[in-house]
Amino acid sequence: ELGTSPQAVYTQIRLDHARHLLLRTDRSISSIALECGFCDGSHLSRVFRLQYLRTPQEFRSQHGESLSLHRGPRHRNSQEPASGSGNQFGCK
Repeated sequence: ELGTSPQAVYTQIRLDHARHLLLRTDRSISSIALECGFCDGSHLSRVFRLQYLRTPQEFRSQHGESLSLHRGPRHRNSQEPASGSGNQFGCK
């Protein structure tokens, strides 16, 4: 019904969450990648660039200024997620 594979839909959901975190937090790309189910920051960057034609860093810098006035302490989160030895995506 969606005209695409379940994997593509799930990847888009993960990318949407990553975009949200890039705009609303000051967390590192690596931290965001792990929270969104990517192996590491490089994996997120590759998939993000394929979808949006720019890296997460470029996206954040292009959109960060317009949202910086709306950011407050309640939107910032510098906590890094606990690292693990792998996840359901085959990342080690």
